[in-house]
Amino acid sequence: MFYPLFKTFLPEDNFSALKIPLYVTATNIVTGKTQFFSEGPLFEPLIASASIPFIFPVATVKEEHFLDGGIINNLPLEILQGRCDKLIGVHVNAIAPGKQLVPAGRQLFDRIVHLSINNNVYNKAHLCDLFIDPPEMTRFSMFDKKQGKAIFDHCYTYTKELLQSKARSII
Repeated sequence: MFYPLFKTFLPEDNFSALKIPLYVTATNIVTGKTQFFSEGPLFEPLIASASIPFIFPVATVKEEHFLDGGIINNLPLEILQGRCDKLIGVHVNAIAPGKQLVPAGRQLFDRIVHLSINNNVYNKAHLCDLFIDPPEMTRFSMFDKKQGKAIFDHCYTYTKELLQSKARSII
């Protein structure tokens, strides 16, 4: 499903073909640890990194099994520390205010994912030179593909305003 898309936009299926170093994270579901990929074949780690549980199948890379890296490490700063001049973190998975009723089905899954992500991200946000956390992201569902342009526009506008207000402090 993703291979044709990758072949269209990426020069080839290898990290070495990229002009800028890339580190891809995925969760090894056997060891329960984050794995970082930065060399060798590119497409399989990209698919592993995007394998959201219950939505996409488990991905296999070099005979090991992976799911989305955000399951246990949604802001993998440790691999970038000391490798870049400025560390910019981006978080777009806000938690909606709690309600009296316990969600079920897709809403419950969405809530569990957001609780896990937020705990991990906010514990590391202080390590970033710039942390981008657009407000009101709860009005969008992570499963609503039709809202893609609205999400992009909202985040772009927020980030542009944030950068204008902090331009001197992050340079």
